[in-house]
Amino acid sequence: MIVGSVIAKGEKISQIWLSHDSNTPDNIVISFFASACDSAYAEVNCGGKSGRVQAVSETSGVWKLKVPMPTNKSGPLKYRLSAGSAFSDEFEIRPYPSPASELRVAFIGDMGNLSPDYSALLSDDPHIIFTLGDNVANLWEGAPEGSDTKRNIFPFLESIKEFPNAFLASRAFMPILGNHDKEIAPRGKKYPPKTPYDISATAYRLFFSLPDEGWKWEFCLPDFRLRFIALDLQHTMDLGTTWQTCHDCDGNSEQFKWYAKKMSECPDYETFTLQNQHNGVMRSLYGGLWKPYFEKSAAVFSGYGYYQERAHENIPYYNTCLKGGVLYPDKFSKFNALTGGYILMRVRQNEPIKIEIKNLSGEILDKSQIVLRSKD
Repeated sequence: MIVGSVIAKGEKISQIWLSHDSNTPDNIVISFFASACDSAYAEVNCGGKSGRVQAVSETSGVWKLKVPMPTNKSGPLKYRLSAGSAFSDEFEIRPYPSPASELRVAFIGDMGNLSPDYSALLSDDPHIIFTLGDNVANLWEGAPEGSDTKRNIFPFLESIKEFPNAFLASRAFMPILGNHDKEIAPRGKKYPPKTPYDISATAYRLFFSLPDEGWKWEFCLPDFRLRFIALDLQHTMDLGTTWQTCHDCDGNSEQFKWYAKKMSECPDYETFTLQNQHNGVMRSLYGGLWKPYFEKSAAVFSGYGYYQERAHENIPYYNTCLKGGVLYPDKFSKFNALTGGYILMRVRQNEPIKIEIKNLSGEILDKSQIVLRSKD
């Protein structure tokens, strides 16, 4: 039964994860788990200035506090957490690199129900991690009988436990939604009278502090002219049924109108769209409604299937997953592999963006480049 761990007197706080809750990295949110206490805080030190930042808790022992993101001028930010009589080790948050240096961005898919070997990913030392959905297996399995599974944050705690604590305590972890992140009851084999999915993703939004509404968001790294847009797209074949998992995405939907507006603004950034549905399915959905807006992206990343893939129809479309399984190749697939892995993006100022599809041993399976658009 997953009920979380109560921190005993003098025990270390060992479940910490960071994220950004605004559209640019001016601040970073430090989240951590510490039940059975009335208050919590962080002692922080950055650029020779130190102080105490109070944390707040909204649910089930999850505490959060916000600190300014360190800069290359200020140097790293060091912090130590306290909650009642519990405490953490001292951790360090590094600034994002200067544009003249290399920025490394990792993409992972389907963390749910896995115990993957993250050693190669750790070795790549990404500055920020984006997930591509299905961060947990479900929200109901192992939950106490009669509990409100809509608010069950403990599967997310179990999922991030697979990372060494110092890793997630030192860099931003930015997830997007998959259908498993909303599954509050068994799906069953036929349409149930009551939906087994919490489309609003209550537990996910309680657990992770993200920009905008949380279920969809925009995040930019201005120094590198990068923009990441997260969508809530998965299991679109079940739209309009009690198996519907994602927010509506037809031409009149809030989600589509928001995305179309964002992509039509065409800021001076390279935009990467993150979603959880099969890329080919999304390009053809509603008569190709989404396709021209996807093509305003530099690339689209999905965590739909249990395989690695690079496809190309006017722009690159990638799929990655931490495990291998059945292959559902894109019609325009250029590379695919039935193996677990992840994607690493390497960015340097005024150079093509390098994309590496890797297996969990760190072997590069596929390399590609995205040529930067003109700033004019």
